[in-house]
Amino acid sequence: PKATRSYPGYATALFRTGDRKGALAALATMAQLQPSPKEVAQGRALLKRMNDPFRTFPEALKADLDNALQFLDAHDAPQPALDILQEILRKFPQLSVAHALAGLAWQRLEEPAQAIEAFQRAAVHAPEDPYPYLYLGELFSARGRRDRARTAFAAALTRDPLSSQALRRDG
Repeated sequence: PKATRSYPGYATALFRTGDRKGALAALATMAQLQPSPKEVAQGRALLKRMNDPFRTFPEALKADLDNALQFLDAHDAPQPALDILQEILRKFPQLSVAHALAGLAWQRLEEPAQAIEAFQRAAVHAPEDPYPYLYLGELFSARGRRDRARTAFAAALTRDPLSSQALRRDG
């Protein structure tokens, strides 16, 4: 079971040095190995943490962001979500995710200028994140601004070349 930990790195090293056949063989061998129950539990815990978009935030901030998301998604109530997000942004003005969520709230409130501004702030604070650009692209596309939508989707692709959302939408 401990050998399963070394195979992904070994396969990656083989692939990067041009030995694709060896890399595939290493991955095939890894698939045949059986992880221990402890390794399975660790893998599940890691996957759960990876799926939590707010995993690095303090608990109080996570709760506020979760509440804002609940208002946006479950309750379709953008104004209470926006109120929470604006309070978060007073405390954490560089928090990209809060700017992006505020942009979504502004968009649902049919305030495109504020939405664009919020998405642009999100992009400034997290320049490697493709999502603010995806959101901008969707907003521009919905408003018939195809040229600006393509530019936004292209910017998303430069940040994540495998983004299926941007690939589908980029001209």
